[in-house]
Amino acid sequence: LASAGTEPLGRRARALAALTELGEAPLELCAELARAALPGEALQRTAILGLATLGSDEAAAALFESWRALAPVLKRDALRTLARNHTGAKALLAALERDDLDPRDVEPELLERLRAVDAGSAAFAALEAEFAARAESVLVCTGGGDDGLDTNLELAPPFTLEAWVALAEPITNADGILGRAGGADFNFADARFRFYAGPNLGDRVIARRRLEPETWTHVAVTCDASGNVVLYQNGEAESEGTLAPDSSFDALDVARTTPDEGTRGRIAEWRLWRRARSAAEIGRDFRLRTDALNAPGARDGLARSFSVAADFAPLAGGARVERTLDGPPILDAEAAQALEARFERARTLANRGGDPALGSGVFERTCLVCHSVAKRGAAIGPPLDGSAHRGTEALLRAIVTPSAAIESGYRLLLVETRDGERLDGLLARQDERSIVLRRQGREDLVLAREELASLGFDRLSVMPDGLLDGLSDDDVAALFAYLATLR
Repeated sequence: LASAGTEPLGRRARALAALTELGEAPLELCAELARAALPGEALQRTAILGLATLGSDEAAAALFESWRALAPVLKRDALRTLARNHTGAKALLAALERDDLDPRDVEPELLERLRAVDAGSAAFAALEAEFAARAESVLVCTGGGDDGLDTNLELAPPFTLEAWVALAEPITNADGILGRAGGADFNFADARFRFYAGPNLGDRVIARRRLEPETWTHVAVTCDASGNVVLYQNGEAESEGTLAPDSSFDALDVARTTPDEGTRGRIAEWRLWRRARSAAEIGRDFRLRTDALNAPGARDGLARSFSVAADFAPLAGGARVERTLDGPPILDAEAAQALEARFERARTLANRGGDPALGSGVFERTCLVCHSVAKRGAAIGPPLDGSAHRGTEALLRAIVTPSAAIESGYRLLLVETRDGERLDGLLARQDERSIVLRRQGREDLVLAREELASLGFDRLSVMPDGLLDGLSDDDVAALFAYLATLR
């Protein structure tokens, strides 16, 4: 089991699972495999849950050493498992006190368990105070066909529908933000947001990009009076379709879908408008709470919305309102104003026009070190061929806030070797025996699995924020002019 190269990863995961079930999984082995497995591999999940099942102080310490490498769903399952016994719950509180564990990773349902274990501890008092001060209300649905809000809404062009969602894996067309059985449905087919207009009209539009499970994502759909439909994801236009302008839909409920199963996940900041909001409006406001929409005309046409679902419509089925520290990444008014100032500078310069020839030089210095065009450049970030077709707003969002809509394939992998060396880069390839790390301006680095002490994906994109901040106005204008030539 411990030898990195002698057994397939799947076989090792099954063997370790069997030992865990028998109560015979050695702590040292679980810890070693948890550190060496790549994020998302079955071996990592088995080793992490093995440590959580052991529940000792030593096992918990080893578990939190690997914490940064864990996906949200695995963090949740590990904490639930750890808190099942008294020792594990105490170890969870100790991790909070050492700052090894982010309070946002603690589900509300664990609060009562931790209260029963040690309500008088400083760690629990701090956690409870943080929940009281910062927790946000979200709608939670557990997969029942009746889960949702009894809203009974009618919908017809023009309209805009938007919400923040964090959905459980696997994300299917049983997950949605508004719909009814046998009728129209705004759901997620194969983890892609779509507008299904019922059995007679079928799919009207479907997004290109898949959602990451358990990750807060903003989705929106607009339909104007002429029936032009646009889908958005994290403020960026995804795809377009059409709908007959005289179409209408009724008896629609929040979180209900066409299939018998129901939505599994969380929904926040749900909003319905009786007009088609512009791309600029959606990009500007998707990070704001409804009560912070203060721009001139921002609330025009806002028909229904909720920040606290229970205040909006009756809960149905197994749906509930939950207070959580892990809400959507919504900005306060000051941060939103600062971000909008950065967008406005870049937007003004992009629309001003510049010299594409000068922009080519800026692109060479600034972008080709990580991206490629026509197979020229690096392969650390996604290729930029076809940038002209993305439109100014989409390019602004990708450049000014690259981590806001990060694609899973372009997250930074953080590596520590057994010799104590810390490395980072793009995970280019992986197999049973090694990984390949792609780094800016250097050759790909091949690392044998047995060399690795720990692995973890950063939450940030490989592309840094603030790329445009160090460029002159002329350089920014020229760069956007050049990007407009990349067809």
